[in-house]
Amino acid sequence: MDNNQPNIQDIRLDVELLKKDVTQSHYFTEKLTDSIEKIKDINANLVKMITLHEQKHEQHENSDKELKQQLRELHNRLDQLEDHMERKIDVLREDIKNTKSEKKNFVESMKEIDKYKWMIIGGAFAVTWVINNVNLGALQALFK
Repeated sequence: MDNNQPNIQDIRLDVELLKKDVTQSHYFTEKLTDSIEKIKDINANLVKMITLHEQKHEQHENSDKELKQQLRELHNRLDQLEDHMERKIDVLREDIKNTKSEKKNFVESMKEIDKYKWMIIGGAFAVTWVINNVNLGALQALFK
């Protein structure tokens, strides 16, 4: 045998090694195929999750818009209520001023009435005193 020629043992060894490599390649190919299928499943799940997340995000945005709109409406209502209350307070202040003025006028009227009342009472006492203390016969003689 020539050293340059491969011997059968070496060829068999090489063939067995190649078979082993093919078996391993087949094993790795199956694993890769399984991994690709799992990645596809994961990708499909991720797409579903992203879609669901986008829907929830959209719902949150809509809820946020609605809440902001409700807050604007509430703020407007509060402003209207504040304006209404300010007008009512102004009306009450005016009523209080008028009431004070009317009370002052009433008190002045009552003082005037009291003054006349005391004048009438004093006059009545004076007339009563004159009637009781003055001789009416002498007065009659004066007027005849």
